[in-house]
Amino acid sequence: MNIRDLSVHETGKILYNSKMFKFIKSTLPGARVLKVAPLFSVPLDDYKTTGERDAILASSGMGKSYLTGVLMEETLENNTLLCVIDPEGEHFTLAERYPMMIIGGEQGNLPLEEEAIDLYVDTMLKAGLSAVFDLSEYLDDEQQHLYALIADKLFHAEQKYRRKIRVVVEEAQIYAPQKTMGGPGRNKKKMDPLQASQKIAKRGRKRAVDSLWATQRPASISKEILSQCNRFWFGGISTEQDYKAIRPFLNEAGISFAEIKSLNPGEFFFYSKGKTKKIKVRKRHCKHAGATPEAGMNFSATKNSSMEKALSMLTEAVASRATEKQAEESQITQLKMHIRDLKRENEKLRKDLEQEQLATKVIDRLNNGGSTASLNSSGVGSRRRKKSAAEDAKMAAIAERIAEANEQLHPTKITLD
Repeated sequence: MNIRDLSVHETGKILYNSKMFKFIKSTLPGARVLKVAPLFSVPLDDYKTTGERDAILASSGMGKSYLTGVLMEETLENNTLLCVIDPEGEHFTLAERYPMMIIGGEQGNLPLEEEAIDLYVDTMLKAGLSAVFDLSEYLDDEQQHLYALIADKLFHAEQKYRRKIRVVVEEAQIYAPQKTMGGPGRNKKKMDPLQASQKIAKRGRKRAVDSLWATQRPASISKEILSQCNRFWFGGISTEQDYKAIRPFLNEAGISFAEIKSLNPGEFFFYSKGKTKKIKVRKRHCKHAGATPEAGMNFSATKNSSMEKALSMLTEAVASRATEKQAEESQITQLKMHIRDLKRENEKLRKDLEQEQLATKVIDRLNNGGSTASLNSSGVGSRRRKKSAAEDAKMAAIAERIAEANEQLHPTKITLD
């Protein structure tokens, strides 16, 4: 059949149904898509009403972090904000191409301070700046606490701003674990990372918060979080334990263990809306710092005036917070010392009072015996009882001063060893 012999309508129908035409259509100006692989894009309009919740599941070395980087680049190319939780310090290279706040880590342009998290979240949403939170200098339990604070602040701030943002959680099994470390040993003052993750995954859509959960340990991530995802990227999985953990999701996508084991690094099965497609991830725009480290890696962050202004204001605000915290800690230390001194004085008075009470009892017994010595000692007993009453009053006054000192520390609770 010669295409020249076809009518315009028939020719158009053939072109419209071709994969090439669909891809070209998706690349036209104004099209909102994720260009993840050659001749493959994800149309974002398909997820307008449902929101976007991605899961990247692949064993170590199979390209999980690389694909995460590509999806983050595509998110930024579509002018959507990013809030990246980076436990390994890999994603600072996004700042080569895109204006980004890098908070914490060796490449950070702002310090990661717990007291400043609300400032960073407000700046992201108000000024429209994406941010990478580099948690690599903290242990897992500290990372979980910081992540939970960030996620909670973002979730509640979006009640006010409702600005489209994607939360990217690398090594998601740390922050959304299948099994939590509960029980009496858990620090109740620290926020629960799993609860924070569940709020983002389940209720984020109504607050304009999309999410991406990436893990190299599929067996260890919460299946409740995965059940909320509507786009899956399955990379090479080598262990049967990980395969069994996500088998329901793979079965739905029609992917066998043999197929998932046969994937090469950088190859993924994409599954969404009942359709599965095998892809080879495109080359990244920014350097990939997640590969095995190499000596002499060059890095230069991009800058613009609004970014510089925001960083300058944040630096001043964080420094001011630090000064206030230092002054508050100094005041708390002084109050603690004052309370300890009062308690020592109170304890001394208590011991003196016990001795006085014991001496008074002895004198009372002598008085009751009716001896000459008891008659002579009656005046002494009376004086001791008066002294005891005075010391009781003094102890009561000190107890009141301790209560007042503790009240000054409210709402801070002070525990004295």
